Amino acid sequence: MANRIFYAVQNVNMNGIEDGIQSVSINASVDFEQVFALGNLDVYENIEGVPSVEFSVERAYPQAGANTMWASFGNGTQEASISRPTLQMSVADDSSTPYVGNGFCKSTGCYVSSWSCNFPIDGFATESVTLVSNDLQWSEGSATIAGTPTGNAQFKDKVVRRSKLTGNTDKRLQSVAFSADIGREDLFELGKKAPYFRAATFPIETTADFEYLDTVSQSGPEAGTRLTMNSASEADITSDVTVAFNGVTLGGGARLNATNYSGGDAGGGNATVTYSYIAYNFLQT
Repeated sequence: MANRIFYAVQNVNMNGIEDGIQSVSINASVDFEQVFALGNLDVYENIEGVPSVEFSVERAYPQAGANTMWASFGNGTQEASISRPTLQMSVADDSSTPYVGNGFCKSTGCYVSSWSCNFPIDGFATESVTLVSNDLQWSEGSATIAGTPTGNAQFKDKVVRRSKLTGNTDKRLQSVAFSADIGREDLFELGKKAPYFRAATFPIETTADFEYLDTVSQSGPEAGTRLTMNSASEADITSDVTVAFNGVTLGGGARLNATNYSGGDAGGGNATVTYSYIAYNFLQT
């Protein structure tokens, strides 16, 4: 009998990707609609709604040449909007040697709800995905457990840290983050309970945030001086750009849409300025 579930005895397969998974969370719920009737104090009927399932998976961002979770959906917003990935999870008995994985849970025909990646100064780069579904099967799944615990085995070049990041043209760059948010609309049909499709609502918003240490001469990614927002000017304040870092590209007419200055407090913190970009229907890794 298993005494606990911990990281070494569980494995997740998300659309064929198993390596580098850091965490997974599963939330499932069913809503009810209460129907009352005149003359009755109690509920006339509880109408069971459609199950709602949400999976959140975080993974160490892979080395160059390896498949990202975003690329596994087709590497584009249009492809991700119609992709139907499968998530499976296996858990082994913590007292078995070698570990023998048993089906823990499985959900087929998920939908991509959001994806993001973060390249920080400290720690290693990560990517996260949220999947939504109307289906969850417990005691199912076929993700592979590693086998015998590996002890002090030495592994190299598994994660991406700041020294291996590419695409930085400014020495003061502190962090970069990309994200894509895919809203969904349930499409129903008479005679069936669950939606037959959860259509993406276009346009799909994609964003990028670049954080810099601020200095007197710092101009950030915008040529010239800091961004000037002048309401008296009839001309556009920003222009179309393509934003790229470490192989992640935000294009399709991205625009600088916000700046934020913070820090530099009396406690000794460094001042930083963040440039936020927004685009629609375009993000590739």
